[in-house]
Amino acid sequence: MTFTLFSHFYNEELLLPFWIKHHQKLFDHAVLIDYGSTDNSVDIIRTLAPTWEIVRSRNEKFGAGPCDAEVMDHETRFGGWKIALNTTEFLLHWDLNEEVEKIGRMDPGIRTQGVIMIDPQRHRNMLLTESPLMLQRYHGYYESDNRSRSRLFHNQKHGWYKVGRHLSNYHCGIDVNFLCLWFGWSPMDFIKTRKMQIQHRIPKEQFALGHGIEHILDDGKFEWAYAQQVGKTTDLTQIVHYRDILTTVRDRLYADEALPWEMVGLIK
Repeated sequence: MTFTLFSHFYNEELLLPFWIKHHQKLFDHAVLIDYGSTDNSVDIIRTLAPTWEIVRSRNEKFGAGPCDAEVMDHETRFGGWKIALNTTEFLLHWDLNEEVEKIGRMDPGIRTQGVIMIDPQRHRNMLLTESPLMLQRYHGYYESDNRSRSRLFHNQKHGWYKVGRHLSNYHCGIDVNFLCLWFGWSPMDFIKTRKMQIQHRIPKEQFALGHGIEHILDDGKFEWAYAQQVGKTTDLTQIVHYRDILTTVRDRLYADEALPWEMVGLIK
């Protein structure tokens, strides 16, 4: 049974080391679509994941439809189980083989439970270390309707996605123990730059359709949008469900690594 990860990237050098090191523990292979990065993203991938495939995007801009179509075209090249994530999305699970056994051989797939990661005010300027990102940033909230941050883990030719790839035309249930952490408002210094840097590469007609509007930001709009979100954030490690999953990930994926798990109070 094989597991393949798909993503696209543009100037993601801050998050990529965390993202690669975590997902290497879960997936056999990855296909990463480069939208013309000008930072060290490509070199980071080649250094940390030399067997992963980097392909240059055929798209000049970040149009939602063309982007989705390109991802699906690459998915058709592989059998087995697949998922498409952004670099801001971390799959929090400990064993994809176990997930497949739970889904059942006849089902097309399962959708993740979306979790929105948001830095509280006091953590906005915290420096990052080399520890796993979910240890350093652990505030946020569970998405209630799973319409904007859920992802599809599937065994089909491609994901048959609706625009944005958060929803699919396949009718798949949600596994609440299969989490997708979206670092949409964390770590804040990076996210602010990231949201603003691509707004000029999104086709204007996409904005008219309501796609990518979270990237139409200046400093004032960014702070206003953050203020709407930060009131929802909580310490996720104080939620038993989340803490149990994170603890299992620690025990199953990171058991051989000396990590400061006490940072989130998980040492028992």
